[in-house]
Amino acid sequence: MENSHTLDKYPTRLNSRSKIIKRNEPVIYSTKPFLPQLVDYDELGYAVIKYKKSWQPNLELLYTFVNTCKNQTESHKMHYVREDNSMVLKSIFGLYDISIYEYLVCSGVLPFVAYILNENLYIHQTRLNVKSPYSGREFGWHSDFETWHAEDGMPRMRALSVMIALTENTKLNGSLLVVPGSHKVYVSCSGNTPINNYTKSLVNQTLGIIPQSKLEVLVKSGGMELIELSQGDILIFDCNLAHGSNLNLSTRARENLFVCINGVSNKLKLPYSFSAPRPEFLAHRDSLIELT
Repeated sequence: MENSHTLDKYPTRLNSRSKIIKRNEPVIYSTKPFLPQLVDYDELGYAVIKYKKSWQPNLELLYTFVNTCKNQTESHKMHYVREDNSMVLKSIFGLYDISIYEYLVCSGVLPFVAYILNENLYIHQTRLNVKSPYSGREFGWHSDFETWHAEDGMPRMRALSVMIALTENTKLNGSLLVVPGSHKVYVSCSGNTPINNYTKSLVNQTLGIIPQSKLEVLVKSGGMELIELSQGDILIFDCNLAHGSNLNLSTRARENLFVCINGVSNKLKLPYSFSAPRPEFLAHRDSLIELT
């Protein structure tokens, strides 16, 4: 895997100050007229697909699979992350099952994803994010692409996330916060990436967090939105959208399943932060799960 850091359009973590850089590529790669359901996606960086009762059988199969994963302690394929200094589950990485694919199919999400990225696709990462009642901590403001670029070697912004709400997402249990339109600029981050940074960042991310001064610039331009979702709803959002969430102080858990999808032409190279590549459960390099 070769990597030309001298041609890097999105430099970050080179021990330099944070900068705001204009995005150098499309948001929607298809040249066909915009699909009605995605009219706002190019401008906002996200779109919500509301749950339909006809999806219920597939949602139940998905629940069964996820609950089985949650009740396991560890496996050779999946990686479990606990909240800091506790045994409370925070995330599971490396989940994949036919029930996930079938839910994407029955919900009609895949044609939207194919329209946005407009090429052969594969799964870059899957994860379950859990915010347990009282103890599910916040996620700081960040762009997924900044980490995927710096630590995984994703060259360009030809990727997105499909988030399935397995529980209600409300303002009380730590629903996702986004800055609409922030995907059209890139915020580089200061600092250097230490060896095996993921072992700490998955518990409490400190590198790759958007500085307050830069966040204020983004919010001044695009505002801030809270994405509240019902069970079964799906959120599609651009890999470079600035997002975060508050801690969960409610009595109800918040659980979201993420399927992060990348274009085959955008396969991973060496990390742009000069660090070692992260493990396969975080970033698929060898065993690509292609979507048709």
